[in-house]
Order: sequence, then structure tokens, then C-alpha cells
Amino acid sequence: MGHLVAQVELARHLVAHHPRLSVAVLIPKLPVTDTNLDSYLRSAALPDDGRISLLELPPLENPPPPEEWSSKRPFFVVNLFASLYKPVVKRVVENRRRRTFGILTDMVITQFVDVAEDLGVPSYVFFTSGANMLAMMFQLESRGVDAPSVFGDLPPDLAPLKVPGFQNPIPMKVWPEIFLNEENSAQFLSHATRYRKTNGILVNTFEELESEILLSLSSDERIPPVYSVGAVLHLGRQNAKDVDDHDINGRDHLILNWLDAQPPASVVFLCFGSVGSFGKVQVEQIAAGIERSGHRFLWSLRRQPNSDKGERLPSDYNDFEEALPTGFLDRMASVGMMIGWAPQADVLAHPAVGAFVSHCGWNSVLESLKFGVPVVTWPMYAEQQLNAFSMVRELGIAVELRMDYRYDVVERKANVVVTAEEVKRGIRMMMEEEEGAAARSKVKEMCEFANKALEVGGSSHKSLHLFTQDLIKNLSMN
Repeated sequence: MGHLVAQVELARHLVAHHPRLSVAVLIPKLPVTDTNLDSYLRSAALPDDGRISLLELPPLENPPPPEEWSSKRPFFVVNLFASLYKPVVKRVVENRRRRTFGILTDMVITQFVDVAEDLGVPSYVFFTSGANMLAMMFQLESRGVDAPSVFGDLPPDLAPLKVPGFQNPIPMKVWPEIFLNEENSAQFLSHATRYRKTNGILVNTFEELESEILLSLSSDERIPPVYSVGAVLHLGRQNAKDVDDHDINGRDHLILNWLDAQPPASVVFLCFGSVGSFGKVQVEQIAAGIERSGHRFLWSLRRQPNSDKGERLPSDYNDFEEALPTGFLDRMASVGMMIGWAPQADVLAHPAVGAFVSHCGWNSVLESLKFGVPVVTWPMYAEQQLNAFSMVRELGIAVELRMDYRYDVVERKANVVVTAEEVKRGIRMMMEEEEGAAARSKVKEMCEFANKALEVGGSSHKSLHLFTQDLIKNLSMN
């Protein structure tokens, strides 16, 4: 879902940037879909001129049975179905062949690079994570046979990995989880190999944020042109100049009204993404840590999926009492608010929010910079540990609560329980100490770059211009 939304937002920028371009976003029928997908597709508010279209692909005629994928990790499921959809995508492109400038594929479904090659059209990748992850993928892929086939068998004290563009070696404890699993690591290294075959890679970042890594990637002749085109974000109501109260549903209205009553930069916002959830023991530790910190809070707490019911994504609690320590809600009633699903962009845009305890998903990182809210890092899965490392060690725009926490989204268990003392310390470090003050200052500076990057004359605007020119040039050469 997060990747699809970013693709649609990129399409908006592309058609606004060049009058000759139109974009068709292909949406496959996958067996596991975010429950918000249908509502998003209905409310995407595409331009009236028809230059952006959302094409839902037909279901596969012979989909693999659930026993082949239901217990697998999300990346496996996506890649399995993407491979089966190649003939369908090929037919769609062939029907539009005379108007096709190229195929722009998502970073995790590079099978469609093969489709572009078969049809003789340029191919590109939209890398929805940061340049930090792209650089690490290329570094490990370039080692070829020297790279271990099972990263999970490596000793935890393995020497940190030196990656061009990073100031600091990357310790194994913050390697993305995909490199700690044989099946996933092989899959992602094959993605990196396909990236090299494309005509270019668009990365959802901006030059000022990851300048050294982008420079390193661009100086490597084995890597196609890299275009920094971010921050590409879906901000919903934040895109509107005026927000009518009727546009806000009742739940969101209560949240924003509560924030209106809080002092500026006083609230700690805790939110862990669409997949983030915790068991009862961890929830109780977070609650105790929040209480001991003494700071105001807005906490998005969601129930873990129930495997027996076939659930794969978290859901909202009917009653928070069942998860929280006895008396917590009564004791915290004057300083905090418990919520389920959060309107994250609206919350981060509110002046009352002073810190963001986050899972460090790349979209959340970019949103925090967009609105100038510093992050307290609590990564969970995917490349989030690397993002936390980049923000804390490389950029100084966050403070560490944890960088090495890992949550297995299939097994629904974590490698450690983060203690109440750690939660308290992380919050206080951001809200009260010099380290937090330094991070807040750097985030404010980066906020200005993030908001100017896609404006006329900004670094990402220039990169998009270069991409569209190269897109047309590559078409004429094919």
C-alpha cells in the first residue's frame, strides 16, 4: 500500500512536470491486500485531464494455492505473484506500445524489467526507500560469490560493513532483515542485479539529505543514472490550503481537537506504521516508560493480528484497558490520549507535536522531515534498522531509543523486550537533553530543504527535469 501511494504521488509530479507525459499505474490483484486500498483508490483525486489512470489488473486465472504462500514473508508473496503477472503486464503494454515511453517498476517487483527488455522499451525503477538502502544493496550484490549465501549464519560480532557514501561502517545489528534470511537475501540481491539493467533509478530522497551516498552512486559507472526525486509523499489534507471541518471524520477531529489544547512542541507522538504492533508485555513496558517520562503523549496502539482468524495486519482495540496496565488510562487522562489508527501526516503537521517515536519506515522518516519533527528511533522490520542508523549516526537528526530491535511480521515476535527505563530515557533524551536539542535543530534545517526540493529550482525538481529529458531521449534511441 505504501509503495502504491508513493507511485501515484510520483505520477502527479511527472505529469505536472512535463506536458507530454501520462502515467498508467498497474495494480495487481494480490491475495493479501491492505484494507485501506479500496478506499484509497476511490479517493485518490486524480487530475481531470486523464493523464493519470489506475488500472486494476484482472485476477490470475490459475493463482497459486494458499498453502504455497500463506506462511511466507510478504516479499516472497509479492514476488511470486509478480512473476505470474508478467504475461498480463506484457499484454497491457503491448496494447499501449505506440504511446509507451517506458516501464517504471517498483523496487521489489523487478520482474517487469524483463518485460520492458522483451518489448524493447526503456525500463526504470522507483526506489521507494532511501539511497542508503540502495547503496547497501549494490555493495552486497557487487561482492558476488564473496557474499555469504546465508547471512543469518554470520557471527553477531562480524566486522562492520564499509559502504561507499557512508561516514561510518555499518554494524551487522542494523543490517536490513532481508540480508539476514537466505531466501530474502537472494531475492533482493537479484533485484539489485536487475537494477543495473535499467535506464535509470528514481529514489524517494532529496540531495541535501543523502548527498554523499547519492554522489557515490552516481560516480559508479556500473550503476545507471540515479535521480533523487523526493520527498514524494501523500499528505492528504495537508495538500489543501483550506481544510473544512466536514472533511475530517469524527475520530480524526477528536485527535486534532485534543492536540489544539496542548502547548507547542509538548506532545510525544508514538506510532509504528501499518504493520507495527506489540504483545501485552511490551505494551506494558511502553506504558510504564511513558508514565515515568512525565511528558504529554499521543499513542497509536494497535492489536496484534490473530493468526487463528487468518489476520495478517494489526487492527484497532475495542477497549485499551485489555492491553494497558491497570489504572494507566485514569492516571494519564490529563496528559495523554490513546488512539488506534493515526492520521500520521496531520498529527506531525500539528504544532503541539514535539517528538515522534517511530518505526523509521522511510515514508515516516520523510514525513518527519517535511514537518520538522525529530524522531526517537524504534525500528521494527524491513530496512528500518538501517534508517535508524542513518538518522542517528550519519545525519544527527534523531536520537536512539533502539536501533537493533527486530520484529518478525510472520512469527509476530521480537528479538528483545524494550524496557520501561529505555522508553523513558529515549523520550527524555529528545525532550530534555542536549542531544535532543541538537537533533531538533538539525531537523528544522533539513525541513527547509525537504520543503524546497520539489519546488521550481529545488534539487528534486531539477532531477525530475533531467529524468524526463532522459526518458524522451531513451525512447528515441530504442
